[in-house]
Amino acid sequence: IWRFLKEPDHNVTRRPAKALKMRYLDRRYREILAIGVVVYLSMAVSTQIMGFYLPHVLSLDAEASAAPLAMTQGISACCMVFVQLVLIQRLQWPPMHYLITGVPMIFVGFIFYTIATELWMLQVAAGFVGFGLGLTGPGYSAEVSLRVEPEEQGAVAGLISACPALGFVIGPLSAGVLYDMRPELPYLLTAVMLLLLFPVLLWVNRKP
Repeated sequence: IWRFLKEPDHNVTRRPAKALKMRYLDRRYREILAIGVVVYLSMAVSTQIMGFYLPHVLSLDAEASAAPLAMTQGISACCMVFVQLVLIQRLQWPPMHYLITGVPMIFVGFIFYTIATELWMLQVAAGFVGFGLGLTGPGYSAEVSLRVEPEEQGAVAGLISACPALGFVIGPLSAGVLYDMRPELPYLLTAVMLLLLFPVLLWVNRKP
């Protein structure tokens, strides 16, 4: 059969696809990337420090704190899954609305972390944080994607993924130092950052 097949034209030249280089400081999305770093920094602080903070608050040893710690982290994870699998499918808000709604919820959760003296307060905090992160995660990714051209989607995906990773680098390192100073300090300072982030969100939402 190969004798009857047409020989391909070897003189055809193909233009290589032009590589797109996306910059972190691109005016179209730089504020959203910064917001993403702060949001995922808060996620890192919430999860990484809890293994030390919960035993401190409840005055438990490592063995006795295993069950309440797993339950508390599970509440946060369940809230996040519920929001992303059920709630977001029904709400269908613009991406910025998820950020504007989610960040205050994370803030409330961190305030509860800061003042917690009992297990139920830590679990309420975990629920608020999980709910807020469930809203902000998809909102962050979608908002950045909508601010670039279709042919730039693949290139900007790397930036979208890098900012959460950056938050998970900065969060645990800084939180560990702050925890040594005072156990509730990582949660308190993260709450302050989230509070300052809210007017930035409103400003970005109003930008043309």
